Amino acid sequence: MIDRHSFRRRSPRAAVLAMSSFFLLLPPTVFGGEEECGVGRLGRPVPQTRAEMGPNEYLWPRNGAGAFTFRPASNGSGEPYSIPGNRDSTSYITQTIPGNQSGHELFMDVAQVEGNDDWLFVAYNAGLQVWDLRSDPANPSRAAFRDGWLGHFDEFPAAGEVDTYVEALGVVQSGGDYLIGLAGRSGHGFSFWEFTPPSTLTQHCQVSTHVARQVELIEHNNRAYAFVSTSDGLFVYDLDSSQGGTCVLEGTVGTMSDGNYVSVLQKDGDVFVAAADGSLLGSDPLAVEIWEVDPENPGSARQLFDGFNTNSRGVALFEIPGAVSRYFLGFIESSNTIKFYDVEACLEHVGPGTCGSLGSPVATQSVQSIGKLYEFLDVSSSSDGRTWGYYGFMTSPGLFGSKFEYLLDLTPLASTSLQEAQSMGGVTLDEITDGGDTYPNSSPCSNTAPIDYWGDYYPLSRHGLNFLTPRHGIFIGSYFYRAAYSMLDIHEITNTPAVSSVTTSFNGPGSTIWMDETASYTATPGGSCSPVAGDWCWVVETAGGAGDVWSHSPDLGDCSASYSNPESFDYSCSPGGGARCGNGTAMVTAWNTNCGSFPPTNTQSNSVTITIKDPTVEIEGSLDTGGTLYQQCQVVSMDASVGGRGPITWEWLVDGEPLDGCSGSVSTTTDLAPTDLSCLWDTSGVQLVNIFADGFETGDAVRWSSSVGLPTLKMAGNHSNHRAFRALSFGKGESPSLDLDVELVVSNGSVLDSEMVTITIEEIGQPSFVTPGDPTSASVIGNSATIMAPANDTSAWSWEIEDPDLGDAPCSFDGAASCVTTETFTDTLVYAWVTDGDHRYKVSISNCQFGGSEMATGSVTVSAAVDPVITTFRFNPATATEFCCGSPFAGFECQSGVAIEFQVSMLEEAVYGFGFDWERTSQGSATYQSQSPDGNTLATYSFTHTFSNSGSERTVYPVVQVTSGLSNDTDDFYTSDGAITILANGQTCN
Repeated sequence: MIDRHSFRRRSPRAAVLAMSSFFLLLPPTVFGGEEECGVGRLGRPVPQTRAEMGPNEYLWPRNGAGAFTFRPASNGSGEPYSIPGNRDSTSYITQTIPGNQSGHELFMDVAQVEGNDDWLFVAYNAGLQVWDLRSDPANPSRAAFRDGWLGHFDEFPAAGEVDTYVEALGVVQSGGDYLIGLAGRSGHGFSFWEFTPPSTLTQHCQVSTHVARQVELIEHNNRAYAFVSTSDGLFVYDLDSSQGGTCVLEGTVGTMSDGNYVSVLQKDGDVFVAAADGSLLGSDPLAVEIWEVDPENPGSARQLFDGFNTNSRGVALFEIPGAVSRYFLGFIESSNTIKFYDVEACLEHVGPGTCGSLGSPVATQSVQSIGKLYEFLDVSSSSDGRTWGYYGFMTSPGLFGSKFEYLLDLTPLASTSLQEAQSMGGVTLDEITDGGDTYPNSSPCSNTAPIDYWGDYYPLSRHGLNFLTPRHGIFIGSYFYRAAYSMLDIHEITNTPAVSSVTTSFNGPGSTIWMDETASYTATPGGSCSPVAGDWCWVVETAGGAGDVWSHSPDLGDCSASYSNPESFDYSCSPGGGARCGNGTAMVTAWNTNCGSFPPTNTQSNSVTITIKDPTVEIEGSLDTGGTLYQQCQVVSMDASVGGRGPITWEWLVDGEPLDGCSGSVSTTTDLAPTDLSCLWDTSGVQLVNIFADGFETGDAVRWSSSVGLPTLKMAGNHSNHRAFRALSFGKGESPSLDLDVELVVSNGSVLDSEMVTITIEEIGQPSFVTPGDPTSASVIGNSATIMAPANDTSAWSWEIEDPDLGDAPCSFDGAASCVTTETFTDTLVYAWVTDGDHRYKVSISNCQFGGSEMATGSVTVSAAVDPVITTFRFNPATATEFCCGSPFAGFECQSGVAIEFQVSMLEEAVYGFGFDWERTSQGSATYQSQSPDGNTLATYSFTHTFSNSGSERTVYPVVQVTSGLSNDTDDFYTSDGAITILANGQTCN
């Protein structure tokens, strides 16, 4: 893939004392007090204690159990390694430019290939180094290097023979090899190299016409690309197309004309670039930009964001895998604040192609405000799964006092949603070195600021290291590698989250709880965690529907004493102030602050997810009354479906008054399935009147509260300006329709719901038959007849049925006959006689306002039922000839899969239905399938059946059954043996 071009080597060149920006960074020569004030001594790691510290005080950070969490890299016995000479230039104090031959490298940057823990790549002032981490990552060996002073680079025309001052590097794996980019300042340009393990470094190509500030390398669509921030813009190079030492430029990203800082992120096959034009002197308000870039066509890059118009530096665009929001932007604003923003929605480029505002930062970290030429933000991951941000910078190396660099645990960003983070005012990030103690810093140095883990390294502390300025640092595995200018040192995490754990168990009524219930949780510590009572923290992370406002206890992320308890936690969620807690999920997480930090980063926490529901009771849909228009005497069927949380009580009301027998309760306390609450209301007691009184309009409706005695009037309207009634009248045709409000009210004690529908009651008139004097009836075969007497304004039908066999009283229309009397509320009567003959009947109709006002008579002729007999059950001869072999009156062989017609002949036509068993396998019992006749010619019926395809022959014994009103008759297939052979697929007759 990569052209391995070999470059000539030059002879070592003498150091040239040239003035450049490099010399501005050298410290002044210090005479005397070297060991006390960090001048002229070899680098050594921070010890556990200093003589000035008290008992049980340690500079190394510890957790609550006393275990060290961060310390200098140690050997097998636990003692810190001394920093070897090829990683230590702290004793260098002269004005001579450092070079490889003097052993005084100035370490500028560190990098790794993501997911590869084998190699550490280092940029130093005069070249490139590769360190082998495979066997001993705490004390690695240098596998390869290339040095400008030794002639390993091509000519840098702008700087003559001074091949020094490399600034930054980037690396990507391409096949089995590694491609490395070096960025150089002050006219030295940039170059690309190829590392072939275990020790071969060759130069790939070089550009010396630009000032290069930073370089990022990626592989995209199986090709290697480099993004280089230069004084002339952000360039993209195709490293696979570079041949013979010439770097092939793909193009320039966007409209940036100058860029100190660049960060590249790949997401789902897309490439995003964040850049910042941080000013060298910090005087220009310059922007942070985010671009979506196609490396093959960078000129078409689309700008997604342009904002933060301050002196922005050290930009980092990164991902935290498995997070609620996975993608973040970090940068240093105005040289004293690190800010982190959730940019997941931005990288999804929702909207018209831009991100708009990124909102509030999800985390903020203040840093020391001192003069800095450059500031950096490196993001990396450690082997325990945490994501880290390291803040470093470049300044005149005369630091003193306490912390200036920051190693921030960014993992809390992963477990907190954007909404929650902003509602909390930002996530608190843990600085891992804050767990150490401090000790005073006194004479002979003038500075008296206290010293901590990082501060012990700084040059002007009593024990500081000469010429140190923290630039870059990354985690590889459990080790942290720092390029601190005058040394390349190594630190390690010694207590990871896997050592301690917290398990949360749910003890509530179920995985679903109601908002007014309490869910109980218990946290159990494990591993080496030693929890302290009262130091338990709980977070309830909730997710509701759009626009939901959550109100719950404890507050999100609150670790205050009021919500801390030894090992248990009760969750409750109450409505109020328009807030609601229901119809969503809550994830409850616990940890003990003595076993980690807030949010939990140094301990494993355990979460339990539950579903919280409103304690509502709700009438689902509209009330069903079967219509809105009724007559007096009519029964209204009322029904509704109710869901929610029980137990509930329910009641039907008419115009606000309860209906007798129309109330009840549902005792279940669980989630109600849709529950029917039905009621029948007889309107026979409803009476309609007209009133004429002062203050009322004629026609206002009232209704009786009782049908007995002097009526008490209940007003249908809301009238208060009444005096005395002048008249009260009631009579047929004199009352208007009455509108009544039918209402269902349900309650579960916490929540009440009601629905209402208005129905109209009309006055009922005198009952009358639709066809006066002639109810509908017919002569029937069999014993059962249906008689219909449709009528108007009728709520009851009274019948007298002449039946000499069953009647126990004389008929009113024929005293000699015996009658059966019955009353129904429908116009249809079905009656069965025992004896054939003519039977008479009489029907009277009535309603709740009128008695029996009309009657009618009629008669029914009942004939004896006939027992049908099957005379023939056979094939249609024409069909048998076409699809079957054999005699129609003997055994047949028939093809499968074709429709074959059968005929059934009857002695009588009084047939109610047929049943067939076509696939009967023996002449035993049958399983009948009902079937309607296909046709009817007198007493001959035709049926069509298709015998299904089969892989082998089979024999069936079809059978038919006929049903009449009183009896059944069954005959087997009408042949001598009663069998049919159904042939296999494709088989023909013999």
